[in-house]
Amino acid sequence: MSTRVHTLTVAEVQRLTSDSVAVTFDVPADLSDRYEFRPGQFLTLCREIDGRDERRSYSICAPVGRRPRVGVRLVPGGRFSQWLVNEVRPGDRIDVATPAGTFTPEPGQADHHVLVAAGSGITPVLSIASSLLATSDATVTLLYGNRRADTVMFADELADLKDEYPCRLHLVHVLSRESREPELFSGRLDQDKLRTLCRTLIPMDEVAHWWLCGPYEMVTGAQKVLGELNVPADRVHRELFYVEDTPPATVHLHVEVANAQVRFRVEDHGSGMTEYTLQRAGEPFFTTKPVGSGFGLGLFLARTFAERWGGSLTLASSPAEGTTATLLLPAAAQGAR
Repeated sequence: MSTRVHTLTVAEVQRLTSDSVAVTFDVPADLSDRYEFRPGQFLTLCREIDGRDERRSYSICAPVGRRPRVGVRLVPGGRFSQWLVNEVRPGDRIDVATPAGTFTPEPGQADHHVLVAAGSGITPVLSIASSLLATSDATVTLLYGNRRADTVMFADELADLKDEYPCRLHLVHVLSRESREPELFSGRLDQDKLRTLCRTLIPMDEVAHWWLCGPYEMVTGAQKVLGELNVPADRVHRELFYVEDTPPATVHLHVEVANAQVRFRVEDHGSGMTEYTLQRAGEPFFTTKPVGSGFGLGLFLARTFAERWGGSLTLASSPAEGTTATLLLPAAAQGAR
């Protein structure tokens, strides 16, 4: 189903920390099927600021089957997040796109899932964890990094989830600016820390899927560690988030390995492209940027590179719905350099 925007009413605004909230939406009965979501998906919220149509994507942090809810952390200087965290109240009306995203487990996966999150990266991870626990016999290990205890989003909800599933949820908080006992749980959730946690706490051979969500450095560092530990790439799923509040569009990167091919899919939910622009986007020297701001060679060179190596680059886009670029490349043989 394609993404569409509808006006929803804010049902609840829950204060999580001094700088974050959870915003829950009421969905009218005639739109209920359009806003059914899978755990790990996101909503794109729309608002006009100074005459410009601004959009921000926020991950859904509710279990599947509940009303859609997003978690938002205040970004210094970010007018969109400042509005959501400090000004939005129940009863307000907000334009919200229907759920999207593929950072989602298959329904009923009764396996061992390890989820690694930092900061507001907990939002899709909370949806995944709570949904897996409620709808299957899955075991979930959640490694969650924050600065201090008072900056932990959904702290009470995570504690309640642990109480409800004491044998199937293993919850580990790692704090970088507070000392904890044991010392293993103090410090940044970086490569060294994750490497130690994996070797100390996690039965690596029993883990079916890894879910990574957080800043670029944390996610790519975790991927490197898992590669060192011989975790197959197709068992590692990742979602990046950006702390800037004014990007051209929120970008989601997905990497899949299957059938001797590597598929990179980059999707945003920004302004999208017209049919004319989409048809010409891969032409050399075609650009929609102002004179002096670009040469129009990026997509052309990327497509040329892909085709030279037996792959392909395709684009899909619609105005006001964003753009998806899919790069398909042959996977290197084991041991190839």
